[in-house]
Amino acid sequence: MLGLVGGLGGLAFGLFQYYRAQRLRSAEFAANEVLRWVDLRETRMVMGMLEWVEREVALEYVDGSSQYRHELVRNDEMAAALVPHTERQLTAKECAIRALFDRFLFGLQRFEHFMAAGVVRQSDFEPFLRYYIELMGRTPSPRMPAASQEALWRYLDFYEQRDVQRLFARFGCDVKPRK
Repeated sequence: MLGLVGGLGGLAFGLFQYYRAQRLRSAEFAANEVLRWVDLRETRMVMGMLEWVEREVALEYVDGSSQYRHELVRNDEMAAALVPHTERQLTAKECAIRALFDRFLFGLQRFEHFMAAGVVRQSDFEPFLRYYIELMGRTPSPRMPAASQEALWRYLDFYEQRDVQRLFARFGCDVKPRK
């Protein structure tokens, strides 16, 4: 009888150790994915635009030169760049801003896929993403003007960025356009 209890105790301890190791690996995976995303130039440029009313940003124009131009981007220009392409012709600067946002949003989409597949938990990403999710998704936003926020939400909706919308919903933010 003592051997059975000892064996069950050992099994329980082994399962606990396995679970702990898996949780650690999951958290480490999430941290590495976020680090890889933040290391992208495009992600850093968008983060800067989101945090400041105006910010100098390295924009890559579609002229084949692969050269970056450092330009001041105001919050209203960011909002204008996110209008659906069917509403009006976009300027070259607006196209360059959109390209940054597309890469930024692709990263958020990947994080949602990882969570939906059960690879990681929301709690693994939360410390890294909470600030930006709330900045873009909470109303009123702590720093983002309402017009820019609404433009981003319309962009997500128009281009059917459902995975990004689901990611925001996980964090309690409804990013469906209001207008």
